[in-house]
Amino acid sequence: MPKRFTDTEKWKDDWYLSLNNDYRIIWQWLLDNCNHAGICKPSINLLNMMCNTSISESDLISIMNGRILKISNIWFIPKFLKFQYGTLNSKKPAVVSVVNELKKNDLFHLVKELLDNDCIMITEPLENSSVTIKDKDKDKDKDKDIIINKNGFFKELDFDELPEQYQRSIIEQMKIQKQKDIELNVVLSMWQIFKTQNLTGDKFYNNRNEVYRHFTNWIKTQKFEHNAKPANEKRFDAYLEFANRYKKPSNDEAVN
Repeated sequence: MPKRFTDTEKWKDDWYLSLNNDYRIIWQWLLDNCNHAGICKPSINLLNMMCNTSISESDLISIMNGRILKISNIWFIPKFLKFQYGTLNSKKPAVVSVVNELKKNDLFHLVKELLDNDCIMITEPLENSSVTIKDKDKDKDKDKDIIINKNGFFKELDFDELPEQYQRSIIEQMKIQKQKDIELNVVLSMWQIFKTQNLTGDKFYNNRNEVYRHFTNWIKTQKFEHNAKPANEKRFDAYLEFANRYKKPSNDEAVN
C-alpha cells in the first residue's frame, strides 16, 4: 500500500479551515485515492459513498477552487505533485513514472506552466532502464524551442503562430487562475499584439521558450471584461489592426 506525505500545517490553512467537515473528508479522500501523478478517475458516486456525502461534481470543482481540475475524463490535483515530489527534474524511477503519466494524459505542458521551473523536461533515459521521458511525437517542436538565438534579441518576424501546447495551457490557466473563459481567437490576437509590442529586438531572451513564457505571464496581467474580452476593446482592435498590418507575410502573399 503506498505511503504519502501529509501536511500537518493544514490545520492552520485558511482555505482548509473554511471547508465544512464533508469537504475536509472529501479532500483527504482525494489525496489518498489519486494515483502517483495526482490523477483520479472521476466517480462522484464512489466519492459520495466512501465519504458519506451527497454532492455534485460541479459543486466539488467549485468548492475546491482550482485545487481539483476536471480535464477531459479525469480529475487532476496539480499541487499534489509539488507537495509529494518537490520537483519533477529528477531521474528517480518514481518521478520518471509520474512524468510519463502526465504526458500520457496530455498534462505535462499545463503542469510545466503551473509549477514553472520545478517541472523541467528530462530527456535522458535512466541507466539500465527502458523508461524514458522523451516524447518522440514532439521531438521536432522541442528541438525548435531550445534553439538559442545567435544574439539573444528576437524580433516579431522570428515567430509565426503560437504553439498549440501554449494555446491550451493559457486557456486553462486563465480559467483556473483568473476565472476567465477566453476563446482561442482572443489568445491568438493577443499573441499578435504581444509580438508587436515586445519583440522589437531590444529585449534579450535565452531561447524561444522564454518568449512563450513571457507571453503566458503577460496575457495574465491584461484586463478582461466578464465576457473575457479585453477591457479596452477599441484599443485592442487598434493594436490588432496595427499588428496585422505589419505581420510577416505568408509565402502566398510573398509570391503575389
